[in-house]
Amino acid sequence: MARIGTFELPQDSTLADLRTEFVLGRVRRVVRITTVLSRFSGRAAFVAALENLEREIERLDRGETDFSIRAGRLFNGRRRRHEVARDDARCLAALTLELLTNDRFERSETVRTVADSISSSPKILNLATEGNWTALPRVELTFGQPVSEPTLSSGDFSLEILGDFAPGEVLVADSEARVVTRNGTNILAQTSGDFIELAPGGATLAYSATAALHDAAIEVTWRDRWV
Repeated sequence: MARIGTFELPQDSTLADLRTEFVLGRVRRVVRITTVLSRFSGRAAFVAALENLEREIERLDRGETDFSIRAGRLFNGRRRRHEVARDDARCLAALTLELLTNDRFERSETVRTVADSISSSPKILNLATEGNWTALPRVELTFGQPVSEPTLSSGDFSLEILGDFAPGEVLVADSEARVVTRNGTNILAQTSGDFIELAPGGATLAYSATAALHDAAIEVTWRDRWV
């Protein structure tokens, strides 16, 4: 079912079509949604529905929510064009909404999460990725023992974080946000290699480091992607 934020559009009177455009140096999707809103219990319910929809569109414009045209998937983007023809006497409205996505990808509505403990190096995680394009994971490591030069790798991608880490420190490598932090401080300049991408249809993520004793916690989160 199509939705804008939390507002669900009627399945039997909503159509959506997509096209691809090159906008501001990036390949994006243009999604055109047409829908008819009707079958309200009265004028108050009709007006409230239109106000709720407008609020969700405004939240979309501010980047506070997302939209979907397929079950289980979402786009991030904003309004490009918006037209409403309303008949208050009949409590009926016809809506045309054109949305421009931030990039060309649909993402899973569900955030996948795998968490485990690390007691040896290398540590291999098997991840049940889906979609038809690589996923961009967020990897969080909490160290229980001193380690040096922790490295993450998956397929052709490998990211090495330079330096030593003490017990209690938290390292985050976020491929979607393109940032690496140490206890919340950006240390991207102290890394070598590429941000990790996870192949669709199942992927492995390997952790390795130099340490006398391995004791850490790892959490990997991602959204599957389709193009």
